[in-house]
Amino acid sequence: MSRTYLYRAVRRPRPTGSALLFAVWLGAALVGAAAMLPFPPTLVPEGTGGAALARLIPLIGLGALATGVLVLVAEAVAIRSRFRAGRVTCAVILALAGGIAGFSGDGQGSILYAADDAAAPAPTLAAARAAHAANLAWLALALLAATGGLGCAVAALRIEEAAA
Repeated sequence: MSRTYLYRAVRRPRPTGSALLFAVWLGAALVGAAAMLPFPPTLVPEGTGGAALARLIPLIGLGALATGVLVLVAEAVAIRSRFRAGRVTCAVILALAGGIAGFSGDGQGSILYAADDAAAPAPTLAAARAAHAANLAWLALALLAATGGLGCAVAALRIEEAAA
């Protein structure tokens, strides 16, 4: 008697973990990016927008670093599936760009910075954007990498669903 029916019940490898990680970070980064949009001066006190931007950039960058490392671990543990090289490449780019954006800067914008009593006045939002332009460019690259990784994962999921 053939036992091939036992092997048919085993599902093919699916990159759902990678897709979920990319989607969660992408959603959180887009919420953070929406927080960086220009605020009307009547709603936000002077200097609050610049201080918020200086605190959000390292937070989003370190989240990208953690997400990239988690995707790499998930892909290393998982069984091979389609478009794995694309997901791994996007995870490496995401981790590198997030690490550079999260750890670079003057230190005062860091989430670990403890302000002294005689702190300088907070910059305006436009001045903070100009000061953190390089970090914002790295975060834009991280957003593109996460979008590409999510696209690779969803494409692999769709192909596996069609083959099943």
